[in-house]
Amino acid sequence: MNRKGQSVVYTVFIMIFLLISTGVVIYCMMVGKNRDKSRKFLTSKTDELAKVVAEQKEINAEVEGLKNDPKVISRVARERFNLCEEGEIILKEKKNKQE
Repeated sequence: MNRKGQSVVYTVFIMIFLLISTGVVIYCMMVGKNRDKSRKFLTSKTDELAKVVAEQKEINAEVEGLKNDPKVISRVARERFNLCEEGEIILKEKKNKQE
């Protein structure tokens, strides 16, 4: 092959190499953005799961208390259902219209 032919082959090889390199860089950038989005999504879902697990523990503790502890039953009856024990008097506060 003459000198001109080698130069053309070399130029084509360099162009192909640059094209492939550019494609790889663009692909890596896209994957990096997706990785960041995935990481943020995973973090938010992990935080959400932690909150749900904590809430579940509270509910389970309350359920156990309702099964076994009369004080818990009395507290829940008062708070949620506005019940009182026999002989108790409930005082209600009047709201003023001026407030």
